[in-house]
Amino acid sequence: MFRHSSTLAMAAFVFSAMASAVLSAEPPAAAASSLPSPPSVDELPFVYTNWRHFTVEDGLPDDHILAVKADGPRVWIGTEDGLACIDKPTGKIKVWEFKDEDNDGRADEPYSLPWRAITAIDVDKRTGDMWLGLFGGGLARFSAGRFDHFHQLNSGLVNDVVYGVAVQDENVWAATTAGASRYNTVTGEWSIYTEKNAPMEEIWNYGVSYDGKGKVFLAVWGSGCLDDAGDVFLARREGGTWKYHSRSDLQIPEGQADLASADAASSSQD
Repeated sequence: MFRHSSTLAMAAFVFSAMASAVLSAEPPAAAASSLPSPPSVDELPFVYTNWRHFTVEDGLPDDHILAVKADGPRVWIGTEDGLACIDKPTGKIKVWEFKDEDNDGRADEPYSLPWRAITAIDVDKRTGDMWLGLFGGGLARFSAGRFDHFHQLNSGLVNDVVYGVAVQDENVWAATTAGASRYNTVTGEWSIYTEKNAPMEEIWNYGVSYDGKGKVFLAVWGSGCLDDAGDVFLARREGGTWKYHSRSDLQIPEGQADLASADAASSSQD
């Protein structure tokens, strides 16, 4: 009996000592992370640490922004409910709104902003004219304080749902849901590019950009062009015909948005 009690007492003592050692021991050092430490605020470039937020409280017509274009001391902003311009030196905002009190789909006043939703903006550096892509409303040119409206019923625009706009010298390109249109501001001539005369298996054009060196690039949904093997091509307009380059030749990564580029100098000969 005494021997059993001694054994229990010894076991209790040993357990107590072990528990005390565990509780008083220092926690194991954390394994060194292989990831670099994020830079401190002081190490980041100024542009990433000092933001100014513009909203309707500051004067924007809407907080749903669809397009933005920096133009020297100005920043043009296209929203779901009108156009705004921020003057960078002063921070002041000027707004143009679409007014349609009789709900007939047309602006109440001539030469005012012709549509509500603005999806694209580009500026003609030669003239200062600003071009707007309108979601369901076609194209608009803002020049000398007035808006000129281009749509399917009064121009060669292929579709009024415009996703992108780009100014290429005297030409203005519009990427639409039914192909691309090009407007020559000098001759007034319109050209249309669809699956019938350009390498588009799908005609949904979601973006357009001019590289300043004679080429215009169109972002075409799904496939710029497909061959029988399902390969995607980048095409360049050259001498009135399309010149094809395979995805592997150009090292284009896999993806849904593919490109077709138009050679600006020769495409005007069509």
